[in-house]
Amino acid sequence: MLFDTAIADALVLGPLRTEAVVLSDEELQKIKAYGADAKTERLMITLAEYYIANKEPDSDWVLIPRTNISAYLGSATYMESYEDKMPEGFMEKKSEMGGVSAVRITI
Repeated sequence: MLFDTAIADALVLGPLRTEAVVLSDEELQKIKAYGADAKTERLMITLAEYYIANKEPDSDWVLIPRTNISAYLGSATYMESYEDKMPEGFMEKKSEMGGVSAVRITI
């Protein structure tokens, strides 16, 4: 990667964020109300936190890099294994392109 490219990316992405996203009790209860198993529920919580942390004010859609989320959760196939088990209505997803999905999460 060229230095100029890195600078351009940094300008678009904005300042680094260090604050943690913590779901409210109400949001956690909404996720628990879906009645998913423990691993799927953990994935739902992680996706909701990622969604909140990365949602732009002018859009309901967030890009989610599947490989990064799976690696963060400890397995390269985590998303593939549990995404189909997510309850209907939790997440709306656009077609995947290059391992990145645009999603809208309802919590």
